[in-house]
Amino acid sequence: MCIRDRPKLVYFGLQGRVQSIRFLLTHKGVDFEDVRLTFEDWPAAKAAGTYTPVGGSLPSYVDDDGKMYNQQHAILQMLAMKHGVVASTPEEQYEMIWYFETLKDHDKPELMAAIFKEDATQETIDGFIDNAKVLFGKMEARWADGREHVAGSSITAGDYYALAQNTQVVLNTGLKHPSIQAKLAEHWATLPNCQRVINN
Repeated sequence: MCIRDRPKLVYFGLQGRVQSIRFLLTHKGVDFEDVRLTFEDWPAAKAAGTYTPVGGSLPSYVDDDGKMYNQQHAILQMLAMKHGVVASTPEEQYEMIWYFETLKDHDKPELMAAIFKEDATQETIDGFIDNAKVLFGKMEARWADGREHVAGSSITAGDYYALAQNTQVVLNTGLKHPSIQAKLAEHWATLPNCQRVINN
């Protein structure tokens, strides 16, 4: 009889790129090991190929057969399909991809110091907040049709990703610059369509 290991989801001890996958696996009742490496442990594990193909990146998913996968969106989409949380129509598939592409439009590396650096300038902090508000406005307008989820009536990878984005910023009182969370939470409270989709 072959005894299989529990799948492993490997990242650091923070939400970051892995949180949407954690949410999906937890929601679907998957028994997995949530491996949280320190930044000091990672270089040796990376060089040895302990959790990823040699030279790979985190997050990593190691299935119960020991096969390793990396790249956040690829893992998220694979597990969404495996566990049946996928679009049920071509239109829903479009809406899910629209959400991811719209996030990409607002990916501003020059503003990420607001999240990661204690010495971020006020201009950078304000720019991060303003960029997020514009993004939220697009979502609010898109979801004004009363939909339950990011793509429509079906739960998809987009829902886990949207929830993770929300918990990492809007609900995260531990940010290096608390004004970001406070201002975005205040703004979020004015967006009923965004609230409905995330709460679902």
